Amino acid sequence: MIDFIRSKTFPVHLAAALLTVALLLFATYSWLNSYTNHGEMMEVPNLKGVKFVQVDKYISGRDLRVMVNDSTVFLLDKPPGVIVEQDPAPGSKVKKGRMIYLTITRTVPPQVKMPNLVDVSKRQAEAILASFGLKTGSITYKPDLAKDAVLAVT
Repeated sequence: MIDFIRSKTFPVHLAAALLTVALLLFATYSWLNSYTNHGEMMEVPNLKGVKFVQVDKYISGRDLRVMVNDSTVFLLDKPPGVIVEQDPAPGSKVKKGRMIYLTITRTVPPQVKMPNLVDVSKRQAEAILASFGLKTGSITYKPDLAKDAVLAVT
């Protein structure tokens, strides 16, 4: 073994092995740069407040994809089908082909079981409605012995 290390062919074999390793590393590094689009970034548009049916207009010309992540959110102050959250955030730098996950508001309000409010005070009835996520509608007062008691719900 020591004789081979001292021979004239050892430095040639060592140089060939080092050159092969260097060429393989360079080729792998170059391929990875092109495969991962290293340094090619684009900015994510702000889609919050946009109706979902209009998303194509905002991402056209950009190599981005969108997917609805959640559509179970119901907000009274937002119209149905509007984007309320997005990931990645607006203004983030991403690569081409990146998926943008969207959270949109429900188009149909959720069904809620109406609580029994008969023979409950007006104040307590409003608190019960608020705990169910409901609002008090029109109130009609009728004469009764119990002051501010709920007589009927329609």
